[in-house]
Amino acid sequence: MKTLTDDGKKRKERIVEKVLIQSKKTTLQLHFYIAALPILQKYVKVFQSKEIMIHRLHDQQLESFQSFLVCFVKPEKISGLSAKGLKSIQLNEDQGQFLKIQDMFVGAEVDKIISESSKGDHDISDFLKMAAASYVKCAIHMQAKLPLDNGLLRALSCIDPAARGHTVTAVELKKLTTVHMRHFLVNEEQATVGHEVLMYQVDDKLPEFEGQDIGQWWAKITKLKKYPGLCKVVAAALSIFHGPQVESSFNLMGDIMDPKSSRLNVETFNSLQTVKYTFLSKKTTSVKYFDRPSCKYSEVNLRLCRNLRDAAAKHKKANQIKAEQKKSLQEKLKINTSKKVSKIKAKEKTQQSVEAARQQHVNQQKKEARKRALEGLVESVQKKKKSN
Repeated sequence: MKTLTDDGKKRKERIVEKVLIQSKKTTLQLHFYIAALPILQKYVKVFQSKEIMIHRLHDQQLESFQSFLVCFVKPEKISGLSAKGLKSIQLNEDQGQFLKIQDMFVGAEVDKIISESSKGDHDISDFLKMAAASYVKCAIHMQAKLPLDNGLLRALSCIDPAARGHTVTAVELKKLTTVHMRHFLVNEEQATVGHEVLMYQVDDKLPEFEGQDIGQWWAKITKLKKYPGLCKVVAAALSIFHGPQVESSFNLMGDIMDPKSSRLNVETFNSLQTVKYTFLSKKTTSVKYFDRPSCKYSEVNLRLCRNLRDAAAKHKKANQIKAEQKKSLQEKLKINTSKKVSKIKAKEKTQQSVEAARQQHVNQQKKEARKRALEGLVESVQKKKKSN
């Protein structure tokens, strides 16, 4: 029979408890995840396509947040709320805005299990409390992290041709061209882009948008040369990449990022990416770029040396602060920092102890053999003396 380490035994106990002893709780949780997680997954899938979707980011995140809230919040409390209202809705405590736990959305399979269970079933009541707490905690996190009331994203949603012809669209496009992205325009273009935005709203001669790629539609508008300033800003907005393109930018760093360096900070990654793109554009390498004819007599790049020292000092200080924060948190939570012995390490330790015991036994046998040999030698010498 295969022996298990302490960690292995605990893991086995957890599996047995979940699958056999608490099978009902496990089934409820799995069906709940199957029902609730697609609501969040839908938001991610929208931006995994290669099509330009930046103009849908604002509306999609509002829709996703509302779809999640409606699972446990009364519909009348969120119906008609603006992005600002959704951002400020109270979620930390129930002030009459939450549904009763038995009315929450938990999925058809969970509802079926609940209907077949008795009213006093503790597993059901514990599960419903867990589901309610999970909904609230996740919604609070989404409310804090999602830029629901972001002015730039709201303005970017108005580059959608389907939104053309409305006052709100004109106002938001004006903000996009004169506030958020005005740095793409020269002074002459800034003076006329406001009028271009208004004319764009009422231009009946523009081609119809029939749901094709928004980039292709704006390419047709750019060729008309009727709205140069507006098209310039829109082109910059459409170049904002997301989804697979973001992932592909990380793949370009494949020769830098590996399993041993997977915890790079975002700032470090940005710097590495900038340096790599610079070398690619110059068609050179770091060795060639910083090459000196003579390592002894050529002039040293003082700025490079200073940057290296500063970077090393900042990295050391950041690691020190991070270690102190981690230690402080561990002490606060009273976490045992001693590392658990893995299965391989435990096996190696056992083998080492067995080998040490065997070696000790061999040494003891050798010692006793030498002792017996000496005693025999002494005895033979004494016999010879007596015979003489």
